Amino acid sequence: MNGRNATLDLNLLVYFEALFIEGQVSRAADRVQLSQPAMSLALKRLREMFDDPLFVHTSQGMVPTTRAYELIEPVRNMLQQSRELLEQRKTFDPGEAAGTFLLVATDYVASLVLPGIIQRLQVAAPRAHVGNRGVR
Repeated sequence: MNGRNATLDLNLLVYFEALFIEGQVSRAADRVQLSQPAMSLALKRLREMFDDPLFVHTSQGMVPTTRAYELIEPVRNMLQQSRELLEQRKTFDPGEAAGTFLLVATDYVASLVLPGIIQRLQVAAPRAHVGNRGVR
């Protein structure tokens, strides 16, 4: 990557992949829901970032350069990892919870509310332990 551009915009990699697949700026723009001028600007930024033309115009459309062919697999891997990272939003499963949960409450609240909460947690999270500490 060109040293002049120390930050990476992951959207540019999405656009690079679309350009690689489609072979035309307008079709790549449609694919990622950008305007054609915005995709042209993205291609300009990609060219600067990688210090390579990446795609050359021919009668068959835009053909990837050798550098583009070298980049496509790592770019696809990075995009896949990014997608997987975003899909890892896991919800809390009390049945899988283990460890000690500390519940803090005043004596009054603890006497009214905590017995019911602790009883429900013991059923829903059998591997979890509940502790409490009164606050005055």
